Amino acid sequence: MKILQLLLLSVLVLLLSACSDKPSESYIKKQLTQVVEKEYQNLLTLDSIEVHEVVEAGDNYVAKVSFDIVLNASKKDIEKATKNSSDMAAMAIAMGLSLSESEHKFKKGYVIDKAKNERLTLVKEKGDWIINM
Repeated sequence: MKILQLLLLSVLVLLLSACSDKPSESYIKKQLTQVVEKEYQNLLTLDSIEVHEVVEAGDNYVAKVSFDIVLNASKKDIEKATKNSSDMAAMAIAMGLSLSESEHKFKKGYVIDKAKNERLTLVKEKGDWIINM
């Protein structure tokens, strides 16, 4: 009888935790990385993503996050991407990096910036939490 009660309790705990609609830290990290990589056409990526807190805000959630913005392309890759005049992301990255005298900033893996305590709003769309940029 005790085993049946423990089994029933375990099932209830699993069901209740599955009902939680709050986006998880791993989900937020994955979504944030995908948004940045898509927006900047894989020329940038994120590293050292930390989710500090996730709080309910009406029908949405707000997450406080910190992360490193990392160059995910070489100088040659950026120059090739800027030849396509419609590639605004590549042009913005190239212009920002060219303001620096230092050539090392064009190397893949260079940390361009460190974002601290950025606030992201997550909005429910078609059953998924989407980062509202």
